[in-house]
Amino acid sequence: MRYTIEGFSQTEAIKFRRTETVKRKNPRTGVYEDKETVVTLDCTDLVILRWLVDFWPRMIKVEIGGVQYAWLSYKDAIKDMPLLGVKKAAFALRLKKMVSFGILTHKTVKSNGTFSYYGFGPEYMRLADTDRAREIYEGEQNSVEGVHKILDTPTQNFSDQIDSSTKDSSTKEPKERKKPAETYDSIIDSYTENGELRSALAEFVKMRKMMKKPLTNKALSLLLTSKKGLDGLASTDAEKIDIVNQTIMHSWQGFFPLKDIEAKKNTAPHETSSGFNRKIDADYYYQSTGDEEVDKVLGLGKYAPNRN
Repeated sequence: MRYTIEGFSQTEAIKFRRTETVKRKNPRTGVYEDKETVVTLDCTDLVILRWLVDFWPRMIKVEIGGVQYAWLSYKDAIKDMPLLGVKKAAFALRLKKMVSFGILTHKTVKSNGTFSYYGFGPEYMRLADTDRAREIYEGEQNSVEGVHKILDTPTQNFSDQIDSSTKDSSTKEPKERKKPAETYDSIIDSYTENGELRSALAEFVKMRKMMKKPLTNKALSLLLTSKKGLDGLASTDAEKIDIVNQTIMHSWQGFFPLKDIEAKKNTAPHETSSGFNRKIDADYYYQSTGDEEVDKVLGLGKYAPNRN
């Protein structure tokens, strides 16, 4: 018989054996019955254990009660060993089995999420067949500094955040910070740095809410930046403020060219600084876009206000 498998004693691995009673459903009767099952170590368990030993120096460590534990990512481990052909749940059960045999130890750290950390248990030395494996275990047992010296890896202390239960339905990986949810204020603040314009736009949003026709974030963005929105009507903050205030005064749902009745009566058509000819181009801004949803947002077509 081969003496070692994956650097662990095959003779000792065979000795890890116990009988358990589990509930299993009888396919004929549909009733759950007690069944005895034999739990042993196999080659897959030893491959996983070898992976843990080999990658131990590069794993994230914490110090718990003077003993070093490493965070184990099921996802990364399975990705490193595709030939095992095991899923996440089966992988977790194999680790749990080695914990129950005393080969590994397990702690759950709750800190901005729940994370599973593993260390080497007292029965690990029965399997260890290399000087390296013995050094890791003996350094752990004597002092956490011994492990640091051997592996030269930093640790963190999470002693106050430990749940010693070995129940582990899933090992969560650190979550990425989610992008803050977009709000009316964030949209307005990113659109302009002008305090007066920001205030006017906030009042416009408030008015739409009071009309029981609140804007979606997308609708507000369209009203500000589309060709027929605020950017298309004016090029200066002063003009934009006047347009927004005009909309508020008339309780309109969108933005429209500035009304200047006296100018229309007494002056010839002229262009504003934005290039808009108030008499020639006015009708353009009230024409339908051909998309009713966009017309609703911008107040165009049949949704345009009465200009008389």
